[in-house]
Amino acid sequence: FVSTSVTKSSAASYSVIGNLTMHGVTKQVTLAVTASPPFNHAGGIRRGIEATTSVNRKDFALRWDFPGEGPGVVVGDNIQITINAELVLQPEPSKGG
Repeated sequence: FVSTSVTKSSAASYSVIGNLTMHGVTKQVTLAVTASPPFNHAGGIRRGIEATTSVNRKDFALRWDFPGEGPGVVVGDNIQITINAELVLQPEPSKGG
């Protein structure tokens, strides 16, 4: 995933548009991102984030070769993607260093 734009919706939510590549196919997707308030932990300022989106696996040429993609298919077409991460604030590099 490579982001192309970020829009702040509220103090804790963002919309991140970018290009997702799977199985050699790239499509534009939008991640709905929620962020926790900043907190101190292990000597640093951190935020927890969760980003979610849904894609159709067939848009990325992901096929399930199990009796004909017909009735009884065991893998759905719409796939939920969830990313959980912790961000750590990094100090700005010193100028003139």
